Amino acid sequence: MKKLLLENSYCYEFKGMYYFRKRLPKKVIKNGTKDINFRKSLSKICTDYNIIKNKKDIIINLTKYLNEQLSLYIKLKGVITIEEITVYIQDLCNQYLKEAMIEYSELEDLRNEDLQIIDSDKVVEGHTINAIAKEWLNINQITKKLNNEDVVIQKAKKIIKRSNITPDQILEIPDNQKLNFYIMLIKSEKQILENDMRLYISRNLNEFHTLINTSSYTLTNEQKTEQILFKVLDLILENPDENDYISLIKRLAREFIPSSHDRAANVQAFTEDAKNNIHKKSDVEDDENLFDIIDEVIKEYFKDKNKISDKSKKPLKYVIRFFKDYLIENKFTSKNFSSFDKKNMTEFVELFCDLPIGNKKYANETLYTLKKIREDNKINRIQLSSMKPYSTEFRNIWKYFCNEPKLNTNALLLDKINFLNTLTLCKEIDGEDTQEVSEFKIEDINGFIKHTYSYDNLRTILRDSPQNFYSFIIGLICGCRMNEIMALRFEENLRVYEKNNQRYFYFHLNEEHKQLSLKNTNAHRNIVIPKLLIELGFLNHINKRYKRGKETIFDFTYNTNAKACGAVRTFFSRKLDSYFIKKEKKLKQIAKDKGIKYKKTDNSKTQFRSLRKTFANKLFSKFYIDFDTEINKKAIIGHTEKTESQGYAGRIEPSIAYEILNSFDWSETNINPSVPHTEKIEIISEEGKKELKDIIIPSLKTNIDKFYNNINENILYDLPWLKNHNEDWKIVTTLKSKKLIKDKK
Repeated sequence: MKKLLLENSYCYEFKGMYYFRKRLPKKVIKNGTKDINFRKSLSKICTDYNIIKNKKDIIINLTKYLNEQLSLYIKLKGVITIEEITVYIQDLCNQYLKEAMIEYSELEDLRNEDLQIIDSDKVVEGHTINAIAKEWLNINQITKKLNNEDVVIQKAKKIIKRSNITPDQILEIPDNQKLNFYIMLIKSEKQILENDMRLYISRNLNEFHTLINTSSYTLTNEQKTEQILFKVLDLILENPDENDYISLIKRLAREFIPSSHDRAANVQAFTEDAKNNIHKKSDVEDDENLFDIIDEVIKEYFKDKNKISDKSKKPLKYVIRFFKDYLIENKFTSKNFSSFDKKNMTEFVELFCDLPIGNKKYANETLYTLKKIREDNKINRIQLSSMKPYSTEFRNIWKYFCNEPKLNTNALLLDKINFLNTLTLCKEIDGEDTQEVSEFKIEDINGFIKHTYSYDNLRTILRDSPQNFYSFIIGLICGCRMNEIMALRFEENLRVYEKNNQRYFYFHLNEEHKQLSLKNTNAHRNIVIPKLLIELGFLNHINKRYKRGKETIFDFTYNTNAKACGAVRTFFSRKLDSYFIKKEKKLKQIAKDKGIKYKKTDNSKTQFRSLRKTFANKLFSKFYIDFDTEINKKAIIGHTEKTESQGYAGRIEPSIAYEILNSFDWSETNINPSVPHTEKIEIISEEGKKELKDIIIPSLKTNIDKFYNNINENILYDLPWLKNHNEDWKIVTTLKSKKLIKDKK
């Protein structure tokens, strides 16, 4: 249910989100036929919405400002489109919040300075949980005894000193209302402190992970933060004299007795049990915990292999997680680990190959419970491509285990670490398809375009989430992976190359920023922006982002798991599912009408990655122009699809890539066809008879032109502010290049 804000009629809250609203008479709307209530989620138009979503005062002032400025803008323009309104208020939001955040940060600094605790030999900073907890306890105590006026007034005056409330504003408050004002101020301060705690917890979740319920690991970080906050507040109330709440949480975690069904608990219980047994055996030489030894060897391995990032460590950590499950189940310790034999290795490999696809959502399950889940729910096994890094890393670490005297493992067991062969055999026995992704068929490309990017849908997407459109087009006509597209940045990636008085725009893919992550060495390449992408308004999008001072080509929320493409991946997953459901329903009806049996098709292999496969098939299907060589093709796509591996192909000259990509014929798709696409629909004639009539399906290019025409923009073919980078295309990574791109003659 919508909840109006009493302080502001231009804003309401719905399902925890704030919306701006304004009634617009039809006379001010271009081609308007009726009055409309314009509504827009602030999360869609405010880049910094996550910073202000808990600051109601800023939201109230912002929406008032939007209303005032929009009214003036409409008076100046006379008639306006909805697209123009959205673009205008996006700019207003970002401009307003820059100033608001500066003001807020100054107030935050004052509060942090005031909360700072100086204790003889150390300083507890005001933004930390311990300092915030002390102040929260103090204010919580005051709110329970509001009848003590002297304490209330004293505390309120202290809060006022670190606020933006002026003495003149205090004087304007009637004397008989001042106490109520002070009480409201103290209660508001309590909420602010809880928000500060919430912020600290969200930034340091790892310090509080023991407070998360074992059944809640699949929650979002925001949900985990809320769960932790309530537990922290309880801890503060129960332990008011505590000076270090982080240490308290760690102490409580050690005293906690876990459930035997909890994977983390199993490991902890195993470790504690081993340590207890060691102390009982005073007449035996010192023993060591098996997991401690394994963890030390893994640390040494990461150091030797220069694996610093979480991404590089992830495959080994993943397989070791399940290897420890096997060791626990079979009661292996440092004393008997040398007895780990071929039978054990074969068992573990088979169990690991029994993991279900998508098992990340079962964060708290073990090697054995996941096997049961897969069998009970008839889920396919993990994909072969996913298995390859696990197999490689486990073989590598086993060599290190063999060199560790405390483990005394058998080097001959390396031959039994055959994850890929075992998985392939298991899939074949169970009739699972080993093909993981299929080509995006032309009929499905056209169907998906019609389903997802009709004009009404497209204008909303271009207005609110343009990445949901351009990532699809770039994936199809440039062959890019989703994360390569979404993580693009202005400074690190966007370049222009000039040759013969023509400018070629391209992206220089690299890992020069912590949020830039490429799949492999071959992915370090140049991605040219072809003519078709420019005609679809991509340079207009880039220009708007640049003018707004953005650092990235697209908006995204980065996290270590989904990286830059979490929201976009969800969008395409949802849209593909709904498209294929609709398609299947239509095919069932056709089969029924014809009196034939409907055979269900497997659409699960058509994914966003299928766009890259379609691009690769088109790229390698024939030679388009003179300098369309095999090595140039490999440099464009970034790996040796359908060819033998020949190492790093290097970077292609942008003008060559531009000519090759422009030579592709996409007319069979409804992006910009030479002949309009049509479909037959059933109509009722004047005589009352049912007839089939051909109607034209508007192309993407037609809808794009219509959108930019409505916001009074021309399609851009140049970005004058972007200076030439004529030599940058040659800059390769530090990788050794075995093959070099031949320059265009």
